[in-house]
Amino acid sequence: MNMSNCKFGFSPVARSSMVSLRLPRLTVTCAAGAPGANLDDAFTRRLDTVVDFPLPDEAARLALWQRCLAPPVPTNTDLDLDFYARSFPVSGGNIRSAAITAAYLAAETGSAIDDEQLTAAIQQEYRKLRRLLPTTDSASK
Repeated sequence: MNMSNCKFGFSPVARSSMVSLRLPRLTVTCAAGAPGANLDDAFTRRLDTVVDFPLPDEAARLALWQRCLAPPVPTNTDLDLDFYARSFPVSGGNIRSAAITAAYLAAETGSAIDDEQLTAAIQQEYRKLRRLLPTTDSASK
């Protein structure tokens, strides 16, 4: 064993294990969903830190759509990503999932992603979220 890399004659692995034993116990609790949803008040009072991840605004959703559907992903040139960013307030994870679903739907037909496939993918995301699609006129493309 090379003792120049060790302190007190322990290997680096053993030394790091000893350090971790001396650290105070750390518990990480994660809960997904709306703030306070299905969480007991007494439980939330015991949390040291609560981190909120709000839904992205329209500009951020547009950037996410553009990134998820960027080349080399084949898309129709008339795909209106502004419409999807404006009409469907969903998280970045939902946007990514919808883009992947739309890519699979397009691959089944051997075509580029079009409005029909992207709309079907968004409808699937809303079903998974157990939410209704927005009923505004702008959401019916």
